[in-house]
Amino acid sequence: MYVETDFLVALFRPDDWLHDQASATVEDETRYVHTSLLAYVEFLTLAYEPGTGIPFDVPRAVANLLEAVPIEPERDEEAALAAATFLDEHDATPFDAFHGGISITGGGEIHSSDGIYDELGLDRLPLEPEEK
Repeated sequence: MYVETDFLVALFRPDDWLHDQASATVEDETRYVHTSLLAYVEFLTLAYEPGTGIPFDVPRAVANLLEAVPIEPERDEEAALAAATFLDEHDATPFDAFHGGISITGGGEIHSSDGIYDELGLDRLPLEPEEK
């Protein structure tokens, strides 16, 4: 069964009005619950507060959620974990963090003018023109 962002939020927040229903669905062994990378992007975007970051242990939260609600295709889970680390350890926005995570798991460089990727230690091919 595919679930979307409100399901992740309900699992994450014990006081959410949908928490009990989401937990029961995860615990039901007759159902295979999964989602996509997009739901995790939206989850972390909802939690992100510009200038203040995210007020919880992002890598731990994502790892715990991934155990309950895996991402399909499975290879995207590595991108989500990398993005969670970038959010936790750097001043990256959720979108920059996920672009970086996807770049790393894809094994290639990232072609961008955004200097955050240099700070993340990624192999960035500058998009901006060379100075003459």
